[in-house]
Amino acid sequence: MQIILKDSQKIKLEKDKTLVLPFFEGEKINKEFDKFKDVYSCLEQGEFRLAVSERGENIVFFNFGEKEKYNQRKFILNIRKITRFLKDNKIKQSCIILENIIPTEKNRKNSVKQAVENIYLADYEFNQYKEKPKKGWSKIQSIEIYLKEPRKHQEDLKQGEVIGQATNFTRDLANTPGGEMTPQKL
Repeated sequence: MQIILKDSQKIKLEKDKTLVLPFFEGEKINKEFDKFKDVYSCLEQGEFRLAVSERGENIVFFNFGEKEKYNQRKFILNIRKITRFLKDNKIKQSCIILENIIPTEKNRKNSVKQAVENIYLADYEFNQYKEKPKKGWSKIQSIEIYLKEPRKHQEDLKQGEVIGQATNFTRDLANTPGGEMTPQKL
């Protein structure tokens, strides 16, 4: 999987990428998405809804609930929910707008790192000993994260990738049967 940070001022809808648009209850969403108001206004906290624009672009609306009750823990859990939604619906390429949902400004660097880390953790699936499906395993190919000043967060992106991939490697080791993971092989 490839995770890329992009500038939130340059959001561009594309047919082959699904835009994930998280929002808080009662929050005004960009005027560009007013035509979908009936789609996202009826969502309860934690619910997703997929909509298709006239030009064929996919947009996923996700209600994060009340902003007053929102914290770092809910941010992490919601990032995981988004990732599982993408994987379960076989969405290979997506864009997530994180700019408005990072809990606090002072925690921005840590939030980007945790978001990337938890995308990798939620995408993990141990299927080494399972029979491969005819269409192959559902994999997310790329996720673009939109936020302000993405260059400032490149180091956080790298740290999150290292931690997420290392944790998934450790999960692979732990899930491998002892008869196959001999001390010599380890």
